[in-house]
Amino acid sequence: NVGIEYALAEGCDYVYLLNNDTEVAPDFLDSMVSTMESDAKIGIAGSTVFYFDPPDIVWFAGAHANWLRGDMVDPRVGKSLGTELPPMEDVDEVAGAGMLVRSRLIRQIGMLDSTFFIYYEETDWCQRARKSGWRVVWVPESKVWHKVSMTFGELSPVMTYLMTRNRWLFMKKHCPRFPLFAVHYFLRGAKRFCRFAIQGQPGLAKATYLGIRDAFLGR
Repeated sequence: NVGIEYALAEGCDYVYLLNNDTEVAPDFLDSMVSTMESDAKIGIAGSTVFYFDPPDIVWFAGAHANWLRGDMVDPRVGKSLGTELPPMEDVDEVAGAGMLVRSRLIRQIGMLDSTFFIYYEETDWCQRARKSGWRVVWVPESKVWHKVSMTFGELSPVMTYLMTRNRWLFMKKHCPRFPLFAVHYFLRGAKRFCRFAIQGQPGLAKATYLGIRDAFLGR
């Protein structure tokens, strides 16, 4: 948010969010800007984010919400896009690891919600944008490669805690049928806690419990 505020103060038309553990195609911004320029109602555009290794497999592109589970579903994850790229697509979320945001949108709906800290903060941003009448789109031609989980590692206690807590915070804010999600959330959390405990992963079991507890208490 500090960086975004600086960019806005400098008069930038767009702000591109990029993870620090990525590499980009030389022309990754060209298609993003041209997409924005093609329709003034597009507020957020997301790049195709591939795994760094293997580099042709999608890590995340554009996703649609599953309002029961509190997940964002991207059918392209773990697959290759092939040589013929699909057309631009309106989605519920794009990857925060590589997304272009219109400055006018930020001035209208505000900054990233720091309550999340990390995980679901860009999902929340996309939903706030859509609720305010903006389009959120995935741009297949813009390519970024992500050295996944260089910060916290795959399925670490920190990641498990934040994902567990933030899923609840996001859904409480946006889910149209929150009571149904709440039942599913606690059942799913209990199942994950038991599985981690049985598998001899006490750190992940504790992180799951703390995530559920702090979500429920609004911490």
